[in-house]
Amino acid sequence: MSKPKLFKNGLAFGHIIECFDNTLYGFFSVLLAPVFFPSTDPLTQTLSTFGAFAAGFITKPLGAIIFGIFGDATNRSAPLIFSIGLVGLPTLVIGLLPSYQDIGILAPIVLIVCRMLQGFFFGGEFAGVNVYIFETCPKEELGKNTGLLIASGVIGAILATMTGLVAVLQVLPPWSWRIPFILGGFLAFFSFYIRKNLEKLPVANSSREPYIQSIRTLMKDYKREMVFCFVLAGLTTIPLNLATVYANKIFNDLGFTPSESMALNGLTMIFNALFLIPCGKISDIIGFSSMIKRGCLANIIVALPAFSLLTTASVGFPQVALFIFLMMASGTLINGCAFPYMASFFPTKSRYTGLAVSYTLGTALLSGTSPLIATLLTNYYESEVAVSWYIIFVSALTLVLHQFFILKRSTKQTLSSGLLKEQGI
Repeated sequence: MSKPKLFKNGLAFGHIIECFDNTLYGFFSVLLAPVFFPSTDPLTQTLSTFGAFAAGFITKPLGAIIFGIFGDATNRSAPLIFSIGLVGLPTLVIGLLPSYQDIGILAPIVLIVCRMLQGFFFGGEFAGVNVYIFETCPKEELGKNTGLLIASGVIGAILATMTGLVAVLQVLPPWSWRIPFILGGFLAFFSFYIRKNLEKLPVANSSREPYIQSIRTLMKDYKREMVFCFVLAGLTTIPLNLATVYANKIFNDLGFTPSESMALNGLTMIFNALFLIPCGKISDIIGFSSMIKRGCLANIIVALPAFSLLTTASVGFPQVALFIFLMMASGTLINGCAFPYMASFFPTKSRYTGLAVSYTLGTALLSGTSPLIATLLTNYYESEVAVSWYIIFVSALTLVLHQFFILKRSTKQTLSSGLLKEQGI
């Protein structure tokens, strides 16, 4: 049996490096706060560094639009080649950027611009890879291959965690955190070189319909699908961001060292990778719709007890490990199957754009801001348990939209394709 297409011509390797580069700042955010955002108020410093994290998500929709136009108007492979090479530039700059103490206000400004550029290039790459899989892999194996793709991205995050774990060892100099960013920049350039031989697919808009007209059709006839995908896309990574980026703040408050926090992040990513592939395979069997509903219900049930574990009288490794396990066990139910499900809603000629825009807007506004929202909720209610209500709200909203925007319209031609029939809708 031949290897899945995502393992050919550097597709999976490029995604690993893309996720490596985009993960670094999130895992280093707490450590970098005093380097680029000095403040006498710890809350202000935390909000500033999480704001910079969110900036990387805000520009994803713009990247999605630009690369979506590129991918739908030409072919699927071109955006995947250029996005992976260009993402290395801002990553490399972060690694070489002087601190606030050296160049003043210019340091955080350049840092935020680099985060925005990272988000811009990632916005086009991730949706493009999922569209490529959707259009080249067997329909009965979409869940499995999507799980493999996202797991490969998790491998990139694990590698980022491991390099981060080494970089923050106390025996190394304080500037050693820069090494992973510099390494990530050069690896992205290498990924560009090996991905440039990626197999080209036929032009999506073969009818030569003006691109702006296909966008109008998308916004006119697929509004409900876009809204649902917006919320679902945000939910795919909210548990992960809260269990890593935001949880680093909790781990720091609980007395864990930076190296221990990095190790906990690595454990989170390992759980995530282990769960993703079987979740994708299960979705091929029971259907994407059923898997989405189960994932939302699991998030609603698990969120409150999971965060309650971090508020017990004596929180140690067992409580933290159980928190991580619960968050990943519920979160991967959705993340392992959401993207082929979303891709199936849109016509071929504007599929790249439809998926890219809804995905990037959802992750930017709902997931990328989740550490910031979690900090504000915790500060207002003076309890980490308050964070769970955000997961519960977005999961419940996804269930409602799925019921009334998707299942209620399943008789329409756009939602009764062979794929969706096979998936049990």
